[in-house]
Amino acid sequence: MNYNDRIFLIDYALVELEKLENKNKYLKDGIKYLRNHKENLLTFVRSAEKNMEDFAQKEEIDIEALYLMWNQKKYSKDSKMYNIIEGRIGLMLGEKYSYIRDKFKLFIKTVVRASSIVECINSLIRPYLFLKRTVNDKFLDLLQFYFNTRKYRRSRCKERVGKSPIELLTGKEYPQPLEILGY
Repeated sequence: MNYNDRIFLIDYALVELEKLENKNKYLKDGIKYLRNHKENLLTFVRSAEKNMEDFAQKEEIDIEALYLMWNQKKYSKDSKMYNIIEGRIGLMLGEKYSYIRDKFKLFIKTVVRASSIVECINSLIRPYLFLKRTVNDKFLDLLQFYFNTRKYRRSRCKERVGKSPIELLTGKEYPQPLEILGY
C-alpha cells in the first residue's frame, strides 16, 4: 500500500469517526489531531517509497517486486496469500531472487516507523501519568534518560539483547544509569 492509499484510508476512517463523534470532546480532539498530522505520521512511508525506487533502479528490477515484498510482511509465512505473493515475486525476479530478498531484508531494517515509536513511548509513559496525573519536564527528562540507557533483557532482534538504545545508536558501550548519575 503506497502513501496515497494510506492517506485515503486515514481520511475515510476520519469521516467515519466524525459520524460517531456526537459531542465527545476526546474523540473530536483526536480526529482534529489526526487530520492535521496525518502527513507527518506517514513520513516513513514517503521515505521508504523513495528508497525503494532508488533500490529498484540500482538493481535494475521492477519496483513492483519490492512493493510485493513490503506487503507480504503483513501475512503469516504459513498463509496461502504469503505463498501466492512469494510465487509472484519469484517470477518477477527470476535468478536475482535470493540476492534481492537478502538485500530487501537489510533495507527493511533501516525503515523507522515513527508511529510505532510514539506508541512505544506513550505505553512507557502512561503508567507514570496514571500515578502522577501531571508530569513536569524534569520528570520527562529523567524518564528519557532511564529508557535510553536501560539495557534490553529481550528483543525480537538478537543484536539488541544486553544493549541500551543509546548503545545501539552510538555503537559505544555505556555504564549502568546509576553509575552515570554518580550513585
